[in-house]
Amino acid sequence: MTSFNIAAACVTELNRCDYRAEVEIRRTEGKGKMNERRVQRWTPSDDERLRKLAAEGRSSVTIAERMKRTPKSIRGRARALKIVLRRAKALEAAKTFARSERDKIK
Repeated sequence: MTSFNIAAACVTELNRCDYRAEVEIRRTEGKGKMNERRVQRWTPSDDERLRKLAAEGRSSVTIAERMKRTPKSIRGRARALKIVLRRAKALEAAKTFARSERDKIK
């Protein structure tokens, strides 16, 4: 083996070590970031707003959009507060039924 080949082999090995170290650093830097969740606590005013929107007959999807939360969190909180929410599918079915009935009348 010539000195050039030895030097080239050393450089290749060093590059491999640098790459492994870089991968390890990136792996540890991002540790836990994928599983982090931002928890938005429920305040009494949030509960009151949820009650008001539910009383208006809004679905969990609509309420979630207005309160900037997920529909799942809205349903969970409503269940905890014993609030009955209108189902989005039932609402759409009612609109469709009303349209079809209106068309029959015309």
